[in-house]
Amino acid sequence: HSEKIDKHARAYPKGELPTLSTMSTSSSLSTKINSMLRECDTDALLANLHDHNYNVDAAAKAIAREPRKFVACWTVEDKELFNSGFRRYSGSLRMIAKGIAPTKDFQDVIDYQYRFKIPDQFRRFQEKKREQAVRMMECIETRRYASSTFVTTGDKSNPSDKDGSSKRAKTGEWAKTSTSDVVGKVEARRAAARQFLLDVEAKLGKEKLADVANAIKNLHDKSVSELRSILLSDILQGHADLQQRCLGFLPRRVRS
Repeated sequence: HSEKIDKHARAYPKGELPTLSTMSTSSSLSTKINSMLRECDTDALLANLHDHNYNVDAAAKAIAREPRKFVACWTVEDKELFNSGFRRYSGSLRMIAKGIAPTKDFQDVIDYQYRFKIPDQFRRFQEKKREQAVRMMECIETRRYASSTFVTTGDKSNPSDKDGSSKRAKTGEWAKTSTSDVVGKVEARRAAARQFLLDVEAKLGKEKLADVANAIKNLHDKSVSELRSILLSDILQGHADLQQRCLGFLPRRVRS
């Protein structure tokens, strides 16, 4: 067993039988150690134990005599036959079962497809997306620290030409403004807005908070000046501290 399987088995609830489908199927399908895929039929094991009056030794002997009744085995050859049949028959499980028979029947093929192949494909898809996300984040971080803003600082005279005329060229310098600084300011503003709404609810109640929220939601129906009048004169009237904080979220041209 791989380390992942051993770790999962140790952490499994006492008294319950772990199966490969309850574990991450990556441990069973992608490991280099387990070339054969096995899974116990828990229901068959329990029924066998019941038939032998819960005598563990007798039940174990019955399993040893006919292991295929209690264990689903998929060898490397079986899995290769399944994969080639899946490509050949465009995913038709009934045709795949005919190609693998008599080693596996139709029910075994269905069980393998839906309990092992699909979860493994989903796991591989998740890993691919995770790798893409990591590469994107690395790219974003690289650009974040390399990004900068060009600021024009003034004019600079170029050397005179032969005809005595002089050219004026704009010069500038790169003011390093990391994107992380911008993101930090946006997050700080968002946190301040959230705290403002919490304070409105604490001091004025939920009804006033709803009035503030509705006024902001209906901004497209009003001008910013009208919104300022509604917030300061109607909803927040008599609360200078909340009015002052509210102004901080409005455009500068309507603050005064």
